[in-house]
Amino acid sequence: KPISKEKFLQHFWWCYGKAQKCFEEEGRSPPGYFKFLTLLAFRIFLAEKVDVLILEVGLGGRLDPTNVIGRPAVCGISSLGYDHTQFLGNTLTEIAREKAGIFKKGVPCYTVPQDPEAMASLAACADWMGEEFKLKLIQPLDSFRTLDNAQARVGLAGDHQRENAALAVALCRTWALRTSPSSDRVTVREAQLDEGVLPAEYAAALVETTWPGRGQELQAGPGLRFFLDGAHTVESLAACARWYGSAGAGTVLEAPPSAAGEPTAAPTTRVLVFNCTEDRDPEALLSCLARHLRELRIHFHHAIFVSVPPQDPQNTAWQQRLQSIWDGGQTHQADALSTQLSSPVFGEGRSRVAPSSENAVQMLRLFVTSAAANGPGVVEVLVTGSLQLVGGMLEALEYEM
Repeated sequence: KPISKEKFLQHFWWCYGKAQKCFEEEGRSPPGYFKFLTLLAFRIFLAEKVDVLILEVGLGGRLDPTNVIGRPAVCGISSLGYDHTQFLGNTLTEIAREKAGIFKKGVPCYTVPQDPEAMASLAACADWMGEEFKLKLIQPLDSFRTLDNAQARVGLAGDHQRENAALAVALCRTWALRTSPSSDRVTVREAQLDEGVLPAEYAAALVETTWPGRGQELQAGPGLRFFLDGAHTVESLAACARWYGSAGAGTVLEAPPSAAGEPTAAPTTRVLVFNCTEDRDPEALLSCLARHLRELRIHFHHAIFVSVPPQDPQNTAWQQRLQSIWDGGQTHQADALSTQLSSPVFGEGRSRVAPSSENAVQMLRLFVTSAAANGPGVVEVLVTGSLQLVGGMLEALEYEM
């Protein structure tokens, strides 16, 4: 759960005062935003006496402000891709080398299966650490069975989350054994994993884990369903497309019987809501998403490009560029609904720019109302490209609901 506002402010001002005094005495500027938040987080964790800290690096690893923990219980590296290339390098070899900066001698480290180039780079860094350091590959989640001999289930959607879950199992097992070696209960529980059995606590945790904005489905009223995923790299957008393709995209609703007395299928209109930050390559991201969905025979009828944070309606140049890329490079499905619907939202066009998440939600509500006037149907909305965008849309929907 997020820390309370009162405790946050208490620790914030303590940290701020100390940092100001320290850096003024040394004649240097105070730490930047993320560095300060890292200091603040450590202060809070120590003051609140947390039992265990799961610490995710901010950017890279080697030079990240979080990489000051000399002896963590265990480290892990999830699937690597092309992200923050302006800081980490333009190849997977360079990016993996930066990620390997969290390696610590005498500390176990696990990784999921990686691209061969990334794996070779991680292995080279592991060799450099010496014989006492071992980089271990996780066991696939499918290699474990629950106590009732069932396949392990994961509450988060998408095949890639099973890989993340397997990494979590390895990290938790190692942490438990390294921090509670004298506990018979812990030893017996974790020993089950060596026999291919997922302990009850592990199985329950994997099923009950939720992560808003990652593979999330949300019914936002009659005829309006949202699919939200904060994917913002080529690799994660490919995973997002696979998830969306298997999560009921193009759901068919049963409409009232036709004149012949046979039930008819109510049409589905799909709308993409997208934004990405200006340090990313929008052509690569949009073409990746469109290509993978096209392979699944999924097409968007309309798209909305949203300013995050909200902008003046006259200052949406970045979103207009995204719109231009999309309109210029996509082929759209022309079915009966999209060609016949006279919509006050899209008119004769296929895409719009919205100055805020709230404005985008208003557009979609109006669009659903327009579609309903033409008969029963459902509007499916995929929101992706940016965690900020997903957060803004969730906030706008919660505010409405």
